[in-house]
Amino acid sequence: MRPCKKCANEKTCRYCGIETSGCPHYLPAENNWIPVTKGLPEESGKYLATGCNGFIHLLGYSSKHKLFNSHDSFSSDDAHKNAISVLAWMPLPEPYNPED
Repeated sequence: MRPCKKCANEKTCRYCGIETSGCPHYLPAENNWIPVTKGLPEESGKYLATGCNGFIHLLGYSSKHKLFNSHDSFSSDDAHKNAISVLAWMPLPEPYNPED
């Protein structure tokens, strides 16, 4: 785990007061982002994507058109019209399982 900016590498999170090892503001150490310059998804589907605006989006991806968009509309007419510029993408994480 690595601390978020709010925790700033302290032993106790200054945002919530919890010991940083159990702080909910901690981010996973794994960085699963794949820059689009290194490759695109092989299959069409939903992916997390960092847009050129710096925000994280849940987007549809079309392997046929090689495009991400938010409308899940990839007809020939709509594919380029609804395309969103993406810097990096990653597969969706597994859903929460209270048994884990």
